[in-house]
Amino acid sequence: MEELAKLFTDINVNEREKLALEYKIVMKFKENLDNEEYINRLIIISVIFLVLKETRVKDSIVEELIQSLGLYSNIKGDIYSCKYAAFLFLKEVLFYKKINFELLLLVINRLEEIPADDKNLKIYKLLRSFFLRMKKRLKFSYLYIGDYPANLSEFERIILVVINFFRKNRRIKRIEDFILLKSVLEEIDIDLKRTITFKEFYDYLLSNLQILNLLFRYISKEKLEKISSFESSLIVGISIIAFSKNKDKELILNQINRYFRDNYFAPISQEISLLDFITSLISNLSLVWNFGMVDKDGNSFREIDEKIEIDQNEETNSFNQNFSLKEDKENKGRLLIEAIKNNDLKLIKELLDMRVDLNYADNNNRTPLIHAVKFEKLELVDRLIELGADLNLRDNKGRTALIEAVIANNAKIAACLINANSDINIRYLGKTPLELARDWNRNNIIRLLDNL
Repeated sequence: MEELAKLFTDINVNEREKLALEYKIVMKFKENLDNEEYINRLIIISVIFLVLKETRVKDSIVEELIQSLGLYSNIKGDIYSCKYAAFLFLKEVLFYKKINFELLLLVINRLEEIPADDKNLKIYKLLRSFFLRMKKRLKFSYLYIGDYPANLSEFERIILVVINFFRKNRRIKRIEDFILLKSVLEEIDIDLKRTITFKEFYDYLLSNLQILNLLFRYISKEKLEKISSFESSLIVGISIIAFSKNKDKELILNQINRYFRDNYFAPISQEISLLDFITSLISNLSLVWNFGMVDKDGNSFREIDEKIEIDQNEETNSFNQNFSLKEDKENKGRLLIEAIKNNDLKLIKELLDMRVDLNYADNNNRTPLIHAVKFEKLELVDRLIELGADLNLRDNKGRTALIEAVIANNAKIAACLINANSDINIRYLGKTPLELARDWNRNNIIRLLDNL
């Protein structure tokens, strides 16, 4: 997505206008962070608006985009600014991870419906490619299934996916979880329409105790003891196998069958589709699953990770990397220093309300905090400290913010830095801030440091 970010970096909109647009969109997005309907609708509008040729874009789409993002009405005639605004909105969506699997499928489908000649546009190709990669990443992020050996049985693949489902998702909460589960199972060649019986499942567990132990390892015995018999018949059947001292498979299956007839009102020979079976298995397991389980080293589910050979690096979230947010924050850090030098209070406020690199260093290795101290901006110093700026970074001459406060003889700023735990023993020209204050007769600062 770096190529797409560069495409909009080079767009025909001046830097000040870009910053103003970003400020408005960041603030608007924060206002609607929990408004799923608002975000989902604007995702679709933004994507369609970006990929269509200007001649195909309807005025109603532009108006809705402008109104929804809280932009000025006079931007309507500026197609480049509108497109940049749509891009910025999508950047916020990805930063806050507000696109789910179900919506992602809808976006991809809408892209497929775009007129054929628009599909030749560079931006269409970039966006489509990105969303398809995101679809793949989301699958792995929710249910990374690994590269299963070809000789694994169908039940073994199902059990591994179910365990990993809990490892990632914990519970089925929304329809998108079912959609994603179904998609992953189909990807590993599970015929979800095929019918099986519960007897086949229990028969498999009796013949594969290693898988049974792997599955049962994650079941909480305390939860198992508390569930009602009718709540989780499928799991009770698994526990009968796990705890049975009888070695006769037929006797164990008969015991499970009796339990099913009494509580599930159906024999274990009853046929059920694989999709219904898997859904039932997940629903049953959710009642007794030990979600907080960790191994002796404090790592969750290491055994199953090794079993399906998960490479955690494959699941690394790449939103920040894809949109060059690090570079974006650094650019704002540079602008922040310029705004401090120029005493542009409005720009300073806008930048601090957005994602900005508070520790960005200029060519002299001077941070925004050091510049704020140099220009004796007490409120800004206080705000930068509040936002988490590093207090002890040095410039090329070896000065920290506190040293700069001593040089400026500003006791109020020095007190602010000292109260925020600036390093009072750090040395400049071989001397501590207190020693420098004495040399330069900074009496108010001497009193501050003498009391420590």
